[in-house]
Amino acid sequence: MATDKEITEELEKRLDDDRAEWMNKLKKLIESCKFLDEISTGQSLMLSYRMMIVDKIIKLTNLKSKKQCSIKGIKKEYYDKYKREGYNGLKLGKDEMYDYINADFRLKLRQVELFEAQILFYNKCIETLDKLGFAYKNKLSIDIFS
Repeated sequence: MATDKEITEELEKRLDDDRAEWMNKLKKLIESCKFLDEISTGQSLMLSYRMMIVDKIIKLTNLKSKKQCSIKGIKKEYYDKYKREGYNGLKLGKDEMYDYINADFRLKLRQVELFEAQILFYNKCIETLDKLGFAYKNKLSIDIFS
């Protein structure tokens, strides 16, 4: 079974790769806006990409929610354990228990932060695609009247 550190590193790599892939797709799509004969292809790709990204946002939001619920449940178990047994024989105060618990869960919390960052990235991609739709419309309007 993989450790939390390995899982976090793998997640970070996959999300980085995914961001790079989407950045390339968006750059190519933006470049297509320059040429009138590529606008119809660009418009259909834009709508397709938008739906793909919305789907990814939903999946990541669900994963984030599951991870957060899992963390809350396990944190409660740790709290009860620290309250009963202390930490390596030391009795801990309430604040100290929370500090130790948060330290124990820093990698799991990092995974949640990675999900949040990726969701933010996807939302910005959707904003870019929406603005690109207006750019296509304006390009067509200008070329029709020219």
